[in-house]
Amino acid sequence: YSNAVTIDLWEALEEASDLPLSAMMNTWTKQTGFPVVTLSRTPDGALSLAQTRFFSDPSVVDPDDSRWDLPLTAQVGHGSGGGGGPELHRVGIWTASDLPARDAAFEVHAPTSVGSKFPADSPWIKLNGLQQGFYIDNYDADGWLRLQSPCQQLVLSEVDRMCLLDNAFVLTRAGKLDLANALEFSRAFANDPSYLIWKSLSTHLTFYGSLIHQTPTFPKFQAYVRRFYGPQLARLGWFTQDTDQESTAYFRSEVIRMLGTAKDPAVLADAVIHFQTLVTTPEASRVTSDLRAVIFRVVATHLQGQVYDQLRTLYESSDLAELKNDCLGGMGAVQNKWNDTLEWALSGKYAFAGVVRSGIEGADFTWAFIQANWDRLNDKYIPNKVGSLVCLAIGRFQSEDKAVEVEAFLGDKKTTAYKRRLDTTLEGIRIKAACFRRDATHLDQWLTAQTL
Repeated sequence: YSNAVTIDLWEALEEASDLPLSAMMNTWTKQTGFPVVTLSRTPDGALSLAQTRFFSDPSVVDPDDSRWDLPLTAQVGHGSGGGGGPELHRVGIWTASDLPARDAAFEVHAPTSVGSKFPADSPWIKLNGLQQGFYIDNYDADGWLRLQSPCQQLVLSEVDRMCLLDNAFVLTRAGKLDLANALEFSRAFANDPSYLIWKSLSTHLTFYGSLIHQTPTFPKFQAYVRRFYGPQLARLGWFTQDTDQESTAYFRSEVIRMLGTAKDPAVLADAVIHFQTLVTTPEASRVTSDLRAVIFRVVATHLQGQVYDQLRTLYESSDLAELKNDCLGGMGAVQNKWNDTLEWALSGKYAFAGVVRSGIEGADFTWAFIQANWDRLNDKYIPNKVGSLVCLAIGRFQSEDKAVEVEAFLGDKKTTAYKRRLDTTLEGIRIKAACFRRDATHLDQWLTAQTL
């Protein structure tokens, strides 16, 4: 085998399959990146395909003539309501490497013969069926609208549903899909039973909630979250049930966390009751340890200094590492104790994450603390640990001004050990800044118009 090279593998597979695999694999192994493939309907109802290289930063222009030969599959609906199926439709390989140059939008368009292989009369088409390809599938506004039904009716698999949801928001952040379309699409999952779906929903909604946390739009966002997540808590409840599945505890915790962030009155009141039981008579508490961290944080955010001493006492009296971490998370939410918490962290208690998770304000405070105590931190921790603290703090920032401030402070500092992580974090800050400029007004308009 010592004389075998990569092309030998492709040629052997090509001979066995009678497919042009060598040429296809060259487009994947000899260039970087991966594509976004967009399925659209023309005015006459025909289907068309286009691909372009994906960049998370919409300001980046592809310097190369990137295109990929793609094995195309699709999940296809049938029946008048689209509730039948889905059927896996194999189209074949779309050979894009020998097509003409890209258009002004840097897209490579497939010949009409490729689009014609899809059943245009199908009520909906989901590209990349069963997620067998390495590309992000995108659709025109009508295509995203059509896909709501198979997601809502659970016709598509959990994997396909979750990937569609993630793709919608990933494309929105990259400036390739209107935020209103992604948010409208997410409403199709209001009754989805999957924890993974709701975990993904929470991640994306939290991202946009953080963007507008310090704006007049945030109360509208909180009201939407209360309406959207409330029915799930009513179904799951606070306590373990006989019908619970393995993931239900995580599901319950995620829902309560989101409702706590949204200041749901009933959740806040119940959380305070459970908190006092956990702190004073833990053996009498009916809530599981999975909920302890979220209860501590929700209550500490709500009551602030009233519970700080209780959490610190509980931390110092416990030998359980998990309980200590839960206490630190709650202590970090108490704003008027941030300096005490971070000073305490320097004495050996790792509480930075708890403060940073308190939002932009906590990140600002932590970053200022890091700057003021730079020498102390570097004397105490190895460079990689310092880099973790820095990136943890600045990762919450979302403005160009903050990115410039960070670069100015670190310009003469030794950051070689964590340069790549720092560069990635700074890029993320600038992407969030671009999202805010592009989408903040649209988010406000969409939230204003919502009634569930």
